[in-house]
Amino acid sequence: GGMLTTSCISDFLDLDPLDSQTEAIYFKTLADFQYVANDLHTNVWAWNGNDTYGLNFDYGTDLILNGADNVSGTNSAPTSDKYWDKAYEWLRKVNILISKGENYSNQEEIAAPVGQAYFFRAWHHFFLLKRYGGVPIANQVTTISTDDPVVWGPRASRYEVVKQILDDLDIAISKLARTTVASTGNDGHVTLEAAKALKARVCLFEGTWDKYVGTKTDGDGNKNGAGISKPADYPSVEEFLTMAKNLSKDIIDSQTFELWKGVENVSSISSVKNPDMYAHCSYYYLFNLEGTDSNPAGLDKSSNKESIFRSVYDAVNRKSNTNLTHTAPAGMTRKLMDMYLCTDGLPVHLSPNFKGYTVMNAELENRDYRLTACVRPAMSYNWGWGKYNTGAQYDVDIYSLAAAQYQSVPNLRNAGPGTGGRKYCSELNSLGDAGHEAMDYMHIRYSEILLIYAEAVCELGGGNISDADLDYSINKVRERAGVAPLNAALIAKANS
Repeated sequence: GGMLTTSCISDFLDLDPLDSQTEAIYFKTLADFQYVANDLHTNVWAWNGNDTYGLNFDYGTDLILNGADNVSGTNSAPTSDKYWDKAYEWLRKVNILISKGENYSNQEEIAAPVGQAYFFRAWHHFFLLKRYGGVPIANQVTTISTDDPVVWGPRASRYEVVKQILDDLDIAISKLARTTVASTGNDGHVTLEAAKALKARVCLFEGTWDKYVGTKTDGDGNKNGAGISKPADYPSVEEFLTMAKNLSKDIIDSQTFELWKGVENVSSISSVKNPDMYAHCSYYYLFNLEGTDSNPAGLDKSSNKESIFRSVYDAVNRKSNTNLTHTAPAGMTRKLMDMYLCTDGLPVHLSPNFKGYTVMNAELENRDYRLTACVRPAMSYNWGWGKYNTGAQYDVDIYSLAAAQYQSVPNLRNAGPGTGGRKYCSELNSLGDAGHEAMDYMHIRYSEILLIYAEAVCELGGGNISDADLDYSINKVRERAGVAPLNAALIAKANS
């Protein structure tokens, strides 16, 4: 079924309480269950307007230029939080589907939508865990009132929440293993690989949390923190890390996914002028894939075999409504720019290839390709922004144009950055009004799975990892970025 739903299903799910007449209408067939499961897929933080900026672009950290009052010391902690409210609202919808599924006569028939519901129950609890630590566990249908005993009751410990997440993902994996096949299709539905990938993410997160943070933030479970209550069969650090390693290895060995390198061979396309200008820009175009006019290689979203779980958008039925290109929301701080490696695999303070800061754009030379995919070099050319009259078409010979035409000029106003953010700024030739962009939001990518494997192996090895394991995982990401492979020899050089 399609991913886009009408408002009627959301209206139904918001009814509180469900009356018997309404219940009799829905949840009678597999199509009913899948229809509700499709709605659950839209209940995630993706392109949900400006409410997602702080979540998607690391607001309040030292990596992005935008601050956030509630984490900068200039504002007191709020008494309510929209992200808390929305999570429990969405969990209520998940639990309605799960509860109705328990009474369905043919469990095998509805395994796919029910498995997807268990995935989202884990997804929302993990979101809450990362943001708040221990929280009330919503594994039953709650009300939308302000005094629901679950939503407004005592917090469970982080360990109880993690156990709930793992149990739900195990059920999701069991059900989805019987009903879904490996898929890189552009429909956005949760598959077996998505459930395995989320569990790998959770296991690495919590395994390293237990290893390096431990019980320091747990409190007493009363007035201070969510407490230390731990289920009897709670995994050890080693068990968490081993699960992360094995799950990521399963996904890698399936050979279902691959890193997107869509414009690496654009020089072979005769209609593209000045192809050297697009060399090694795949990472940029990956985040802006729409139709064939969104990139010089003429590829659409079906070419993206890197995404494991995504929210799907299109320019007609589901626009981003997030004003991405106009606001350029992912501008980097100096700290983050300096964290990108040089092509020899060494950081800027160690590499002889680093050109320094004294000449415009010098610091962008001999660097990880992802840096210029996210930061537009000064005086580089803009493409495809016909709406704003600032870009040329891909088939234009840029050198035949007047000097400085279509070139990006550094913004030095108001003590702002000389280089603005480029990530999620579309070049789509048919781009309409701001907010009409429709690139998919990728929640889990194959590149993350490669990194999960490497980190889990390294943690299990006491900080050591073989060159073979590095080549199997993280070096695939470094290769796309034009960075030398990581190995024992390079590590020794960096430490010398």
